[in-house]
Amino acid sequence: MARRSFSEGGLAKEKPARRGRVTRHFFSLTSGRLTKSPLFSELLFSRPGMETPLMPLEFARRARKLYPKQIAVIDGESRWNYAQFLDRCNRWSTALQELGIGSGDRVAYLAPNSHAQLESFYAVPQIGAVLVPLNHCLIADDFVYLLTDSGARIVCADCDYLETIDSIRSRLPHVEHFVALSCSVGCPQPKSAWLDYETLLSARDDNDRFLVVIAHRAAQS
Repeated sequence: MARRSFSEGGLAKEKPARRGRVTRHFFSLTSGRLTKSPLFSELLFSRPGMETPLMPLEFARRARKLYPKQIAVIDGESRWNYAQFLDRCNRWSTALQELGIGSGDRVAYLAPNSHAQLESFYAVPQIGAVLVPLNHCLIADDFVYLLTDSGARIVCADCDYLETIDSIRSRLPHVEHFVALSCSVGCPQPKSAWLDYETLLSARDDNDRFLVVIAHRAAQS
C-alpha cells in the first residue's frame, strides 16, 4: 500500500505506508498557501454529518448549549448569560411573527451599539426576515430614501431617534409598525405612538417559542 504526503507544489508522490494502511491528505501546500486537495470533496460527501454551516445562529446556539450560564452580553449595568440572551432573541422573533413579519420581509433598525441591536442580528434572520441596519449619523431625508428603497415593513429605533422618525412618518406609508428600543438602563419609556420593545418581549412566554422553530426550519427548506 502507499500513502501521499505534503510537498511544495501540491500532493507529492505516494510513499509506502506502514502496516498496509493508506494515509490520505485533504489539503496541500502550494506556493506557501494551504489549499484543499481533490480528496476534500470525497471526505465531505462521504460524511454528511460534517456539513455543519458555521453561521452566527449556529454559533449562538452552540454557546447556549455549552455555556448557558456564562455572561454573553454586557450593556451598561445589565448583563445576560447565553441562555438569557438567546431567550430574548427567541421572544423577539416570536413578537415579529405576531406583527406579521415573515420570510423576506425587511426589518429596519436605527440604533447605536446596544443589546437590542445585537439581538436583531439573531432574532430577525432566524425567521427568514432581512435586517436593514441604518446609519444613525444620516439625516431624516436619507432615512426616507433608505426605508422606501428597502421596502421595510417595520422600523425599530433607539429612544434618541424617535423624534427624527416621527418627523418623517407621513412619508413612510409602507411602514406598518414603529418599535421604540429602550437601549439604556433607566431611560424614559417611549411615548404611546410607538410600540415598546421590552413590553413586546415580556408579553411572550415559553409556549410561544415553537413558532420560532417552525419558522426557522421553513426558512431553510
